[in-house]
Amino acid sequence: MSFSPDGKYIATASNNYRESDNNTVSIWNVNSGEKITDSYYSSSVSAVSFSPNSRYIAIVSDVVRVRDMQTEAEMVINSGSYKSTVSFSPDSRYIVTTGSVDSDYVAMIWNSQSGEAIARPYHFDTVLSVSFSADSRYVVTTSKDDTAKVWDSVSGKEIIQMNHDDDVIAANFSADNRYVVTVSIDNTVRVWNRISGEEVSRINYDGELNTVSFSYGGEDIGGAARVD
Repeated sequence: MSFSPDGKYIATASNNYRESDNNTVSIWNVNSGEKITDSYYSSSVSAVSFSPNSRYIAIVSDVVRVRDMQTEAEMVINSGSYKSTVSFSPDSRYIVTTGSVDSDYVAMIWNSQSGEAIARPYHFDTVLSVSFSADSRYVVTTSKDDTAKVWDSVSGKEIIQMNHDDDVIAANFSADNRYVVTVSIDNTVRVWNRISGEEVSRINYDGELNTVSFSYGGEDIGGAARVD
């Protein structure tokens, strides 16, 4: 389920494993509770995500589809590979999908308007998370290959690689893009210089953390864990 950032819509996905052509994405009006539309897909739907400007919704099934909420036009932006997640950049100009292409573990970056593939950040094992910087200029990916990497979202060039001792679960940028914070199942949270890749601080923790981020001012770091 996904809420549009403007609070007007909810998107829900349901998969029918008995009838393969009856996997459904439904769009609902939040205020009235009215269902606006149903769309049916032959492959299971793994993710739905609204753009920050609430204009578009991305749907991941056998391909990734981007629907214009105003015109209802739908564009297919890729096919032929496994995909698991999808998200938009803060300026809504880019879409990033994670999955595998030709046996590589990647986070593909796409132009949300044209569907053009812009960059293909890769890892040597499953990509676990992707996060854009606030200005949409950079992308940080984390992976089960014990690394996090920062990429230029326009050129696709790798800027730095940050190494942990086990799977890197999540990462985020500081508001000024000067630093990156990462969290790993090696029980450390680490802060890195975004330009040099140098580790500038480390916090050891007990238990389980699933996310990590800077405070708005960049002076504090917070993490969250799932409680079953």
